[in-house]
Amino acid sequence: MKPERSLAKSRLFATILIVGGCVAFLGAYYLFAVTHRPIQIEISGPVELGPQWLEIRPQESLKIRRRSQYIALYLSDEHSWYHALDDKSGTTWAMLFPDGSKVRPEVTLVERYGKEFPLDEVGFLTKSPTSGEQGGGMSFSRSFDVSIDSEFAKAEYPILRIRSEKSIHVSRILWICYNPK
Repeated sequence: MKPERSLAKSRLFATILIVGGCVAFLGAYYLFAVTHRPIQIEISGPVELGPQWLEIRPQESLKIRRRSQYIALYLSDEHSWYHALDDKSGTTWAMLFPDGSKVRPEVTLVERYGKEFPLDEVGFLTKSPTSGEQGGGMSFSRSFDVSIDSEFAKAEYPILRIRSEKSIHVSRILWICYNPK
């Protein structure tokens, strides 16, 4: 009978070890997924931008929550991308509209004590049928190094300011934080 008990104890120990390992793996996976998944906050629905600063106060102050973050402006207006390195007008990385105008909105985050942080790193957003976006748009971020620009990384931003030299229709504005792969 002793060999049977020893065998039963070994099987019980192996079962506990396997189940414990699976639980630990699932817990670690869940923790990783929660801390690394992108965060997407809707700041505004449809708005019209023009030459005057539009000041938006999100329900909750914007915070740096991942290594990279950006403001996404999705447009309702028809446009294409414009990126010419040799453009003498200084308007590179802009949206090109059917009337020939090139527009690159200005986007600034304002921290709670009034200091402004312009978001001058831009990118293009594509149309996304899965997200329901009918038109693409532009993204605006700030290149920063936490060791040099820790003031930007640690601040909270209760105000977002946006303007455009031409009147454009924005379908929605998002704050997206993510960890690049």
